[in-house]
Amino acid sequence: MLNSEIALECLRLATEFGSETVRQDPIKTADKYYQWVLQVSERKSCTCKTSKKKSLIADLKGKDKNL
Repeated sequence: MLNSEIALECLRLATEFGSETVRQDPIKTADKYYQWVLQVSERKSCTCKTSKKKSLIADLKGKDKNL
């Protein structure tokens, strides 16, 4: 999605779902939405390790099969 498309979508959201006050000047709110989208899209995805509990459950299931 192009930045201009994102900006237009933010403007649409501000005008469609904003309060009456926001609809009178939607640019400010649309800009807040746009900055938030850019900030969130710059975040790196989390590379989480398997939790200890999940590993323990997998170990227990493996032990049950050996019985």
